[in-house]
Amino acid sequence: MSRHRLVRNMNIHDELDDDALSDGGDELTPEQHAQMALCLEQIRELMGDEAVSCLDDDFIKETLWDQYFSVENSLSYLYEEQDRRASAKTRKVVTPRFGSRLWNRLRRRRDEEQEGCDRMVVMCYR
Repeated sequence: MSRHRLVRNMNIHDELDDDALSDGGDELTPEQHAQMALCLEQIRELMGDEAVSCLDDDFIKETLWDQYFSVENSLSYLYEEQDRRASAKTRKVVTPRFGSRLWNRLRRRRDEEQEGCDRMVVMCYR
C-alpha cells in the first residue's frame, strides 16, 4: 500500500519538467550531425550503396556512433557484419527432423551411392 501512496502523492508536473519520461536517447549536436554525414559518405564510397553492401544507413550510423565516428573501426566491423550476413545466407541448410520424408530420401540416396561404391570396389578386386 505504501507504493500506492507514493504514486498518489507524486506531482506529475514536476516529473514531466524533469524529463522523467524521456526515452534517454542520444541527441546529436549539429557538429556531430555534420561528422556523421561525412563519415557515412566515406563509408558509402568504400562499401557501395545499400543494394551492394546489404547494410542500411541506420545500421551504419549506429556503428559509427558506437565507434565514436572512427571510419576505420567502423569499416572493420561493417565488413565483418557483411561477411556474417553473407555466410548466414549460404548456410541456410534444412535441418532434418526425425522421420521426415526429405531426410529419408537423402539417407536412401546416400546408402544407394555407398552400395554402388562398394560394388565397384568388389569388381576391382575380382
